[in-house]
Amino acid sequence: MDANELKGFPELCELSAADRTALVELLEPQHFASGRRVSHAGTEAEGLILVAQGRIRVELNHTKYREILDAPVALGAHSLISVGPCLATVIAQTPCDVWRLDRSAYRRLVDDEPRVACRLLEGILAQSASVGRRLIAASEGDRAS
Repeated sequence: MDANELKGFPELCELSAADRTALVELLEPQHFASGRRVSHAGTEAEGLILVAQGRIRVELNHTKYREILDAPVALGAHSLISVGPCLATVIAQTPCDVWRLDRSAYRRLVDDEPRVACRLLEGILAQSASVGRRLIAASEGDRAS
């Protein structure tokens, strides 16, 4: 992955060129053929998953929730700092290029490039807050109907 490709991810778009370069060095590339599982609900969450190319299907196994997402999309960011199982199964709908930042690589980033690790965490938290605001607004709209 070219460091500039990280600009396409909302969680990472505010990183400087130097920050993106430091981060991309720790990312592990993977390719998934159409129909292959990228992650499986109930297994240990492995860290940040960046889907750089392709389309994925996200399924929450305990509900009927299904969503199709096109790259670029980031998943699993909270597992960089919180141990626990994956909450969703992610399946490649098309061939997908994925880059992973596992928890141990993030810890190396914290030790070696603390400013970059902090900026990454800021981006993750900003995206989480945005999702939270949208969910609250949607639930308030449901109550008004």
